[in-house]
Amino acid sequence: MFRARWFAAAALAAALACNAAAAQQQYLYVWTAGVDGQGDGSDKLVTVDVTRRSDRYGRIVHTLSVGGRGELASLGLTLDGRGLRAARASDGRIFEFDVGSDRSRPRLRRVTVGTAAGSAVADGAPREARDDRRVFAAGVRLRDDPDPVHFGRAYERDGEALTIAFEIDFRASRLGLPRAVMLLGP
Repeated sequence: MFRARWFAAAALAAALACNAAAAQQQYLYVWTAGVDGQGDGSDKLVTVDVTRRSDRYGRIVHTLSVGGRGELASLGLTLDGRGLRAARASDGRIFEFDVGSDRSRPRLRRVTVGTAAGSAVADGAPREARDDRRVFAAGVRLRDDPDPVHFGRAYERDGEALTIAFEIDFRASRLGLPRAVMLLGP
């Protein structure tokens, strides 16, 4: 009897510890515009691990191609925080992703045709995201490179100064042009 209770308590403690660790994971979602000669040429949702103490910090952990390409009109979380929605202006497609089941590996839930077709790029596509001490930006210049649209950068706040935490060259990984970012934290 004592042994069964001890195992049950140990299992519960392990489950709570796993859930607490998973709750602390943070991911940055980057919408990239497809480019000829880069991968499959389609728009993508790229997931970057931005958990401060992770061994994958600043690295791409997942890529999901959505097919086709066009200008992004908006990118944002659903009201319940378990989904991500991207609207493409060029063809009016609205992509809904499940980010609640596994934040590191979003799944395409559905694609619908909305009213974004023919509209200009809207302010709903955020080019930067922030948390308490960091700023994440899409489409920034990497050092002296004359073509800034291929790069993403994370800055860490140290008092009033910002220092570079990590950089991602989306051109080198052949993932397209970073157009928008969305941070999903604990």
